[in-house]
Amino acid sequence: MIEKITLENFKGIGKETTIRLAPLTLLFGGNSSGKSTILHALAYVREIFESHACDVKGTTLGGDSIDLGGFKEIVHGHDTQKTIRMRFDFDNNGKKGWVQIVVGIPSEIGIPQGDHLPWVLSYQTGFDGKPFAELGYCPPTAENPEHKACLRKLDIDHPVIEENKEIIETFLAPSNLSDHCDEETPSGITNLVKNFAQRFTLPLPDALPLLMANPLFTSDAGGEAHVAASALNSFIQGPALELRRLLADMVYLGPIREIPARKFELSARIANLAREHCGKYVSRGAKGLGAYHMLPILEKEEWDRINADLSETDNQYLDTGYELVYLPDDCEVTKDGRLASLKSKYFPPQFIEYIKSLTPVKLQQFKQSFPKDKWFGLFDIKRKTLVQMYSVGLGLSQVIPLTVCMARHKNGTLLFEQPELHLHPKQQAAVGDLLIRAVKQSRSHIIAETHSVHLILRILRRIRETQNEENVIAEFTQDDLSVQYVDFESGRTTFTEMEVGNDGLFLTDWPDSFFEQEFMERFGL
Repeated sequence: MIEKITLENFKGIGKETTIRLAPLTLLFGGNSSGKSTILHALAYVREIFESHACDVKGTTLGGDSIDLGGFKEIVHGHDTQKTIRMRFDFDNNGKKGWVQIVVGIPSEIGIPQGDHLPWVLSYQTGFDGKPFAELGYCPPTAENPEHKACLRKLDIDHPVIEENKEIIETFLAPSNLSDHCDEETPSGITNLVKNFAQRFTLPLPDALPLLMANPLFTSDAGGEAHVAASALNSFIQGPALELRRLLADMVYLGPIREIPARKFELSARIANLAREHCGKYVSRGAKGLGAYHMLPILEKEEWDRINADLSETDNQYLDTGYELVYLPDDCEVTKDGRLASLKSKYFPPQFIEYIKSLTPVKLQQFKQSFPKDKWFGLFDIKRKTLVQMYSVGLGLSQVIPLTVCMARHKNGTLLFEQPELHLHPKQQAAVGDLLIRAVKQSRSHIIAETHSVHLILRILRRIRETQNEENVIAEFTQDDLSVQYVDFESGRTTFTEMEVGNDGLFLTDWPDSFFEQEFMERFGL
């Protein structure tokens, strides 16, 4: 998982700001304070790695819900003379690695006037807090007028290559390297291999796919030279590949989820995309509709979890009074008066119990009431009837995509805006338990922007119960949680981590009256 994000000159953030992430990260703050900055940073860097563009407007991750507006809107203060710096720290095969990119308009290196598109000016990797290598530009010269991406820095004394240091030093002997040197490179180590110099003749946004698809260092000699080249490639390219994988495995749900319309039909094409990788259908997923297209491909365990979240009456569940149902094509009433596919994974327990209680005549009447084949909707547990999504309260349509997403998407990162939207306070608290289960059972990592005091109080309660070993529903400690308070003052966005003790209490005072509002209203303060 990504453990830290460092941003500079990105949107409301001016000075360098580091945000610690945990398995569950909650973002609090006032409206327009900049809570979405982290989500937008992740969407932006994903576009750079996937689309190789830096002047990003619409995003694949966020669909219509995240429109960044282009580089001028993204860079702090809309000052296109500034550069954006973004660093992502993560665990890379047991090593604490990081990737840093710098994005800006490279007017200082002789780009023709009128070409104002931003580029990736620098790509840097490091391990355990110490830089290892940096890719950047070789400025054009009279002999070499092209703009080339080159290896600017390489620390051969870095502890990460200690095991192979001797053979790497031999491999990097001057006779094996080109004549193009960088003044900042340590003496005796030039800044690129000949093959590398010939391959990278494009701006770094275009070079990034080559960076991840082709080895930087090559050797035909075999033996130790091959080992050295492979080691260098691993430590320079490996972090980029890992970051790209983490970014590709993210799913985003925006602040307003759409209600399926009366004529809404499930798409087999989107379902197949979801089967391949549930982050690939996000153009519909960002507004929640992608969750419904996934219904036919959900596993039984996922269906059971979704319906438990929706209908169980314990306070750790939503207790909505409804079960989610999908009726496949073969859902027919047989001659002996039974419903075919009664054991279907799509049929939740209370729906099955009701069907079993019907006489053949009543069952036939019930079947005739089904709207159409491949129908999905809700079973009203109290009224014993099927209802359409648009016929129930708005809160259900907002939370169902959330439950589907958390049940389906495992071992990845989920980005939620206002997961508690339009829910009763009791259900907002239960959303806190849903998030904890996603972290603990599905091993997901969640970043959620929220305004709900009920949600955070439930999570703090679970930390306290874990510490006291009393009524432990899911073991959840303060180390599993990062609470970030976001504020906007003096023209910039600031992030303050609100540390939590093992007793489930905040160790520092909350910056505003978030938790005191009820007291203030009660006593007229």
